[in-house]
Amino acid sequence: MKIDYQHNLRLEDTYAKINTFLTDLQEQYSDKISNVKTSWNLNRTHMTGSMELMGCKTRGTIVLTDGQVTLEGTVPFYLSFFRNKIKKIVTTKLEDLLS
Repeated sequence: MKIDYQHNLRLEDTYAKINTFLTDLQEQYSDKISNVKTSWNLNRTHMTGSMELMGCKTRGTIVLTDGQVTLEGTVPFYLSFFRNKIKKIVTTKLEDLLS
């Protein structure tokens, strides 16, 4: 699944807000998300991460540029039926974080 989200923030501001993105989701959906691990590159523009989503391991990336955030990750097969709902939850969270 891939999500491209446009915004009006500078790269530094985007990083500051998105850095806690997965942790915030984990707290809000603690019954569904666990074992969140993240790693940023030195420029703070590319993050790789992994988590367990309803007991199934998944991984993905977040790429930051001026004016855009791109999230790309795997969705476990048995959750693929909820892909649109997951995408909506993540997009809504990005709107809240980056507006």
